[in-house]
Amino acid sequence: MVIVAVALVVIVVAAVVAVVALDKGSNEVNDNPLGTKLRVYGNADNNNYLDQSDIDFIQEIVDGKKVWDRSTYPLADANNDGIIDSKDVSAVKGFLNGTSGTMYYLDWNNSISSVKYPLTSVIGSNYGMYTEFSTGLDMGIILGIADRFTYMANGDIGPSQLDTTMYPMASKIKEVGIKTPDLSALYSDGVRILMGDPKWLGNYASIAENAGFTVIKLPENRTINGVDSLDTLITLGAMFNLQDKTAKFIEYMEKVQTTVTETIAKAGATPVSYIIP
Repeated sequence: MVIVAVALVVIVVAAVVAVVALDKGSNEVNDNPLGTKLRVYGNADNNNYLDQSDIDFIQEIVDGKKVWDRSTYPLADANNDGIIDSKDVSAVKGFLNGTSGTMYYLDWNNSISSVKYPLTSVIGSNYGMYTEFSTGLDMGIILGIADRFTYMANGDIGPSQLDTTMYPMASKIKEVGIKTPDLSALYSDGVRILMGDPKWLGNYASIAENAGFTVIKLPENRTINGVDSLDTLITLGAMFNLQDKTAKFIEYMEKVQTTVTETIAKAGATPVSYIIP
């Protein structure tokens, strides 16, 4: 999709993640073939939240009131066993109640991966997280867990180069080399969750998982196979059982999108593809 430059009144917004515009009402998301930015199984109705509407949607299939269209609503199979039944209803109820379990999701290759739910139980009160880019810290700020990042790679920028007024946790973050950080050293120092992009993870992800890490196989600061950083943020909100935080961000970005769209319409200009605060 081409990004069209237009003359606009400057809109200043305070956001920390560059994002792709979304429309919760129509569930149409730019450059996203899945039709939703929440990529977890259990998101039966393809909106950007795990909620009661997903339970109702699945229950209608179980009751025979609705025929499951697997191609249109692939995430309705909450427990990823190939059928829709009461177990899927129970799985989503468990997610909404914060009950421990397994959450399946579509990763950057649009393949099925899984994590222990909620991810907060993986780090508990004693363990930390690794991020390849500062974008991971941005997501952590939105989710309220930025202080749980204890390591960051020296990719485009290292933690020592971060502006501490924006990243007050930066001085406490340890720096490691990009692409192949020492997994044994990270694990022994309490890291349990790795976030990064395929440019270093790739097959390295399976090695990390075999070493005991939880690897979030979603992009941090680029778009891969139609999956972007906002997909990652919204999906992390569900994985950490912190949808209340991502909901605020979604609502905020919808207001930004509305303002930009209305400004474009008044100017009679061509709509833009992306909103990047």
